[in-house]
Amino acid sequence: MEPITLQQARAGGVVNVELVCDREFKDDCRCNTGIVWRGKGDTQLYPANLWPKLAAHPDVWRLADEQPDGVKVTSVRSESLEDERKRLGTAEAERVAASSETKASAASLEEAAASAEANLLKAQAEAAAARKAADDRAAELAGQGTDSVTAIVADQALADSFDYLSLTPERQAAMGYEEMRDMAISLDYGLSYRLGERNLRSRFAEITSDRISQAEETVDTTGVDDTDVPAGAANDEAKG
Repeated sequence: MEPITLQQARAGGVVNVELVCDREFKDDCRCNTGIVWRGKGDTQLYPANLWPKLAAHPDVWRLADEQPDGVKVTSVRSESLEDERKRLGTAEAERVAASSETKASAASLEEAAASAEANLLKAQAEAAAARKAADDRAAELAGQGTDSVTAIVADQALADSFDYLSLTPERQAAMGYEEMRDMAISLDYGLSYRLGERNLRSRFAEITSDRISQAEETVDTTGVDDTDVPAGAANDEAKG
C-alpha cells in the first residue's frame, strides 16, 4: 500500500503515530499498510481505524503529541491496552477450547480404531484356531489310516437309495455338527469338510430339499401303479 499523503490525512482518517522502540527501521507488520518508521521518535500518518492494532503494542508505537489538523487524540477510536488484552484473552480461550474439542474428537477416533483393530485381531485368532482344529482333525484321521481329508467317503449307492424324506427339518435340527457333516459326505452332497456349522446346516437343508424334489419327479415319471389298470385291459394286453 502506498504511504498516506497529507491530503488523505486531512480527509479525516489518520493520526500521527510515533515509533518509541529503539529501531533504525520499522515497517507496519500489523496491518501491512506499507508505512515505514525510520528510527526512534519518527512519526508517520496512520489510518485512525487501524490504530487499535498498533495500540496493543505500546512498547513499539504511541500516538504522537502533534496530530493532523482537526484530529484530536481523545476522539480517535481506539481500544485501551486492557480492553485489547481482554479481547486477546477471549480469543485465546476460544482457541484453546476448539483445540480441546479437536483433541477429544481425535482421541475418540483413535479409540474407535483401536477397538476395530482389536475385534479384527480376535476374529483372525478365532479363524486361525478353527483352521488349526480342522487340520488337527485331518491329521488325526490320517494317523488312523483314513483319507487325509475325511474318514467318511461318498457312497453313491446309499445316495441313490436313501430316503431323503426322513431328513425332516426337526431331524436336521437335532443332528450334531459332525453327524451332519459325515452324512453330507456319505450322501455325496459335495460339501467341504471344513465348512462351518452355520453354512453346513444351510447348504445341507438346500441340497436335501433338492434331492427330495428330484425323487418326487422320478416317481411321477417312472412309477406305474398296477391297481390303476382295469383287469380286462391287462388281460387283453397279455393276449396281444
